[in-house]
Amino acid sequence: AQVKSDGARCHMSLQSGKAVAFSRNGKPIELHGVFDEALMNMVKEGETLDGELRVIKDGKLLSRKEGNGIVNKAVKSTITPEEAILLVLFTWDIVDFTSTITYDKRIERLSKVQWSDKIRVLETETVNSEEEAYIFYRKQRRAGEEGAMIKNMFAVWQPKRSKDIGKMKAIEVADMRITGWY
Repeated sequence: AQVKSDGARCHMSLQSGKAVAFSRNGKPIELHGVFDEALMNMVKEGETLDGELRVIKDGKLLSRKEGNGIVNKAVKSTITPEEAILLVLFTWDIVDFTSTITYDKRIERLSKVQWSDKIRVLETETVNSEEEAYIFYRKQRRAGEEGAMIKNMFAVWQPKRSKDIGKMKAIEVADMRITGWY
């Protein structure tokens, strides 16, 4: 089980000693070199971290709503170096897109890497039952997170939505009065 992070999806890889990032839709993300050193110390050339970009400002992790403007500037290549420094990658996977390494081995590798303040591994906990998954989920919701992701530890990475990953998110119900329509 992992935290369901509420950021902007990002694939970040090391290419010729530089951190190169792309959005979920394959758009390049401008990083102004702020991840180069951290990534060089963590992954091999050609390996990719799968995760989400979030913004930390004055030591505070901003909500998606608050940080989205800065992340969107990175995707539009209008971000300044001063704004790029606020970006942090919260990762949950390391892949090379050609291997058949199972997730248990990939997450073990992530847990052994010396991470930096720019790249962090999402909180991960082994759960062995539905009850344990709900305990983890409730803990994340109490901490203000969106929910939890439950993953098959023996799954191989796929470049698409996978049946080996499930989301646990809150369902909100509200009664509302219609005051107008078009």
